[in-house]
Amino acid sequence: MVTTIHLQQIHYNPNDSLRPSPSSADPANGSISSTSSPSSQTKISNNVSGDPKGLESTTSSSPSSKPASTPTSPPRPKIRVIQSDTYDAVQLLLKEDPKSTSRIAALNMASSYSPGGGFLNGALAQEETLCMRSTLYPSLSPSWYRLPELAAIYSPDILVFSSPSLDFLPKSSWLFTDVISVAALKQPETKLSEDRTRVVYEYERDKEVMLEKIRLIFQVARGKGVRRLVLGALGCGAYGNPPEEVGRMFKKVILGDRKRNGVEGVDEIVFAIYGKDENLKVFSEVFKDVMEK
Repeated sequence: MVTTIHLQQIHYNPNDSLRPSPSSADPANGSISSTSSPSSQTKISNNVSGDPKGLESTTSSSPSSKPASTPTSPPRPKIRVIQSDTYDAVQLLLKEDPKSTSRIAALNMASSYSPGGGFLNGALAQEETLCMRSTLYPSLSPSWYRLPELAAIYSPDILVFSSPSLDFLPKSSWLFTDVISVAALKQPETKLSEDRTRVVYEYERDKEVMLEKIRLIFQVARGKGVRRLVLGALGCGAYGNPPEEVGRMFKKVILGDRKRNGVEGVDEIVFAIYGKDENLKVFSEVFKDVMEK
């Protein structure tokens, strides 16, 4: 297996035409060639110097900043919340519509400090599992870390070659997907809501930063022509972000509000949450009124 990857850091401008680079692979003989343009793996950074509102100013020309009341409000994407591994959810989308040529991207809930998180030390959180199952790790250039507060790494055409149990898949079961790596806030201060029914962010700034991180995921997806997204409960595990707050923020960004339209250019969104834990329950509850029956 030979993998050639060219890496170059870029700064994201929403007015740029960002298109995925072509690559080729021949699963029949086990060779992979990804000798695409230098921007095939791109670091997308909205460096706002600690002010999450700064991102909004850099994206003022983005269609996502139009008022939600305009006649051109985008159609709502199909939304599902399922119990699944991230790459298995990608495989599900491919099986459901094998003839579709629309791009799929999966969210890597990344470490902001280290490529692959604890991948080289044998840790098994979501990012580490993605790296163990695929060619994601070589696309995460060490020169890009520590990631800025509002940054993403876009890795096209990642080959998935092993199962969730880390057994090698037969070549007929290999799949390709794009991956968007975004790091959540780590251990933000939280408190009980005023009615003491749920956990919320202690500081409004932390909530604003997470909201902008979520917006960035969809901004990158739209810029790269991604039509189907596999997401997750961003930062709601070891990083300690409150799941109901995060779920509501995803919903706000996807559907829009009085100030902004919802996401554009995305046809389908799957929240893949591994295990029957509180995150699965909370996200299912948050999205129950907008999920397809």
